[in-house]
Amino acid sequence: RSHLFHWVSLQTPFVNDGIPLQAPIAAGFGSHEGGGKPECVCVASSPQDDGLAQQQQQQWQQREARAATAHQNDWAIWDDFMSDTYGVNWEDEDSSRNLDAARCMQWAVYRKDVIEDKNDPEASEDDRGQNGCISALLREAILGSLDKKTFEWEEKVKQYSVLQTGPANGGDDISVKVRTWNPLLCQAIAQRSRSVCQVRVYGVDEFAKLRKSAAMPNRMGPVDFSDNIAKSIEKGPLVFFSPGAGKSRGSSFSTTSDGNFKIKLGIRKDMTMNEPKHFLKILVGTSKAPSMLQHLERNTNSLLNRYLSLIKLRALGQDKYALLMMDASYGEDARIQKMKRSIPLMYTRYDLKGKSRDQDEKQKTSKQFTLLNGDFKEREKNYLDLTKDQCRKLRQAVQADTAFLEGHNLIDYSLFVGVTHGESNGCKATAGEPFCFEATKSLTYTFCLLDYINNFNFAKGIENIFKGGKFTNYGQGINNFISQICPGRLEWYESTEFRMCCAIIVFVLTVAAGGAGLWYWRNRTSPVKQPVHQVPWQQGPAPRMPQYRDQDDFGIAHGQPQGYIRQQGMNGGRGFA
Repeated sequence: RSHLFHWVSLQTPFVNDGIPLQAPIAAGFGSHEGGGKPECVCVASSPQDDGLAQQQQQQWQQREARAATAHQNDWAIWDDFMSDTYGVNWEDEDSSRNLDAARCMQWAVYRKDVIEDKNDPEASEDDRGQNGCISALLREAILGSLDKKTFEWEEKVKQYSVLQTGPANGGDDISVKVRTWNPLLCQAIAQRSRSVCQVRVYGVDEFAKLRKSAAMPNRMGPVDFSDNIAKSIEKGPLVFFSPGAGKSRGSSFSTTSDGNFKIKLGIRKDMTMNEPKHFLKILVGTSKAPSMLQHLERNTNSLLNRYLSLIKLRALGQDKYALLMMDASYGEDARIQKMKRSIPLMYTRYDLKGKSRDQDEKQKTSKQFTLLNGDFKEREKNYLDLTKDQCRKLRQAVQADTAFLEGHNLIDYSLFVGVTHGESNGCKATAGEPFCFEATKSLTYTFCLLDYINNFNFAKGIENIFKGGKFTNYGQGINNFISQICPGRLEWYESTEFRMCCAIIVFVLTVAAGGAGLWYWRNRTSPVKQPVHQVPWQQGPAPRMPQYRDQDDFGIAHGQPQGYIRQQGMNGGRGFA
């Protein structure tokens, strides 16, 4: 007698009566084929049970049809929701600027067919969906912080106690304005995750001032950068990447679709470090140190990376802080990447530190996006090919910034150096020196100070002790490092070759001049003495004149010449005739 085997997958959800809602059903003869232990239930029945099995199969099919109809109705409602929120083309891969929200919806509600991400083709559906949710929520939060769109937020002022200054000094409590709201996309995310979904932006008024041109590099650019930020945010989803420079736990980076602005995710807030609070202290300022706005307005050449918004994102069971910041390369990185398609150029990024890092430490081969001190030492010979005047400008800017950071007790920041090899039209597209230096026609540098939100707390103090004082006088260590790598290039007139040529020329001219002088001394003649013109009373003894007697007529009668005569009758003196 043949046996009929029915199997039902155990991986699908069950309804109340124990019958699978969407269980794949198969009937056939023989045994289960395939390697390993099959995840199924095998039921053997006799031919008399065939009628019961067919009836049960029909019931399952009917329930499948009803469930599919219900899902289709629900999906139609969600389609209308997304069309109203993000436009009718919200899931069109060619025209939609909200593919991140589309991926989030497909992952959270449809749970299938998540749109591929061209920037990360190897990402799984879960990664694409969750990144889409984070990207869409962050973009909405940034637009809310810019006042470009008004959401149903709750706005209030929060106070923070700054423990670093101590209560003995009056307790420099700081207060900032915050906005909190629940984005509409949270309704879709709730279909997959029941955790809280919320966004919050901090320091609304302070960041609005930092986005003005008065706080920008060399005060260049538009009067208000809020419009530029909004345009970059609205162009499309955020692009996630890993720079590979820092060692912060749980931190990651993303950039706007046009590459003009960066977002750092995973700002630390735990038992050992509270980076959001430290940054708010810098933002507002204390009695011991000025605010960031004051420092940037006084030092327009400050190399501090401009931070433009602080956001807290609560979604998918996680609380993440994010910082919106300007590009550390001032747009050079994105510009060079575009030019590389037609011109042979190379742009290299370095994250450099002073004595707090091993100067021979190199970046891992799997993280070559941003390199470290050891790579700079090997590739650039630990040297910046700048003139003495350019190095002086760089050192002065860094010294002012390190003094400001030291006033806020901040450490562990880095000097970002971007090196462009090749003819790239120099620094014309940037704010100029000291942010960008054109060393030669084919060599350009960009500089920026990054990650300056770590303070020297108890945990860092313990680390400092066990690691040989790596954080002691941190700012001075950065200044010493820059002086070491940027002593100033010798000019052409300071080179050894030029000085040797000058010495040879001077020696030849000296020998020639000495020989000419010797020849003149040996061949010189005595000068001709010219007679001295004297008046009569300065002349010597008068010439002997003829003597005349008293009866003589002084020679007049005899035709004697007249002139000076010596007369006998005039006491032997001189007389005149």
